[in-house]
Amino acid sequence: MQPDEQTWRYAIEDEEAASAAVVEAERVLHRQLQHHLAISPTVDGEVSELDLRRTEYAVAVRAIDEAAAVYHRAQGEAMLQQARAEQHHDATTRSSVVRRSHSSSSGNGSSPRPTKRLNLGLPSCGPAIQSSGSEEDTGRSGESEDSGSGNASDPRHFRSTRPCL
Repeated sequence: MQPDEQTWRYAIEDEEAASAAVVEAERVLHRQLQHHLAISPTVDGEVSELDLRRTEYAVAVRAIDEAAAVYHRAQGEAMLQQARAEQHHDATTRSSVVRRSHSSSSGNGSSPRPTKRLNLGLPSCGPAIQSSGSEEDTGRSGESEDSGSGNASDPRHFRSTRPCL
């Protein structure tokens, strides 16, 4: 069972428990009212029916407040669990995308390493050694026109980054 489904299930169970508590409180109040009406007449100095209804109302309000608190707590926990699940999903998705781009750029599943290649252009045009596959390049996926098979005999792959003097 997934964590967010489990959290919702707990929230539903908590809400059902709170509803059951409200029903039980109503039953107790009804029994108290019946018991009070049967054994004690309403006279001056005794508890009046209005006082009983006030007490009944206060107990019912407390039960409803408790049920609402349980419901809101469960709802908050469900929202937190959902946010955590989304963060976990996002992190998993990002890491799998990064792993795929690393494995596709290196060809063997290991992380790409910078390679040094000789610049086969004219000696006066650019540096003698050029770095490729560095960390700045890891954001690329697939091959561009400059990143072919790595064939050193093909000068297209070794363009100078500096202008000729």
